[in-house]
Amino acid sequence: HEVRELDPVASNIEVTGQASKGETVIHLKLKEPCRAKVGNVLSDGEQRALSLAFFLAEVTVSDERSAIILDDPVSSLDHEPRAYLAEPLVEESKRRQVIVFTHDMAFIHLLQEAVDDAGVELHGQTLQRAFHRVGMVADDLPMKMLGTAKQLRALRHRLRSELAPKHKHQDPLYEQEADHWVADLRKAYDQIIEDTMLNG
Repeated sequence: HEVRELDPVASNIEVTGQASKGETVIHLKLKEPCRAKVGNVLSDGEQRALSLAFFLAEVTVSDERSAIILDDPVSSLDHEPRAYLAEPLVEESKRRQVIVFTHDMAFIHLLQEAVDDAGVELHGQTLQRAFHRVGMVADDLPMKMLGTAKQLRALRHRLRSELAPKHKHQDPLYEQEADHWVADLRKAYDQIIEDTMLNG
């Protein structure tokens, strides 16, 4: 089912597989009369979609409960397979931890929708550049992905727990962090205007 949904070329491909010592090896070839190699015919996105489809199929029938870690799984994928991928990943998260590294904001949005529909929790972390430093970890999704209510809660929390104490103690980092906070506040206002005026 995953193979068919994730890639429409799947019906033109023959699959053979073998298992040895707990490892499954899948071989793909195009159905006769085509003699070309799969890698020479399918795009990177089609190949990635097929590999994800087989991975999800194997994970679904497996009794293992170890975590799944995916590094930018939607790279090279078109919108339709991306939309389909979010749902089975969220479903699988009910049985085991699923970790997804991605810089694709549209996919994060699809994951959020799938999480909301399934009634499970999404815990996000963001690597960001701030104050001329890179790789700083924020314990949430990027501000623009939070939605206006969560953005405003996060801003209020930062104001009380981070900025106010720094101002009170004349911390030298206060000015920089205040500038960063104001920039995030402006982004939140932009989001409110967009949601209210453009999205009803």
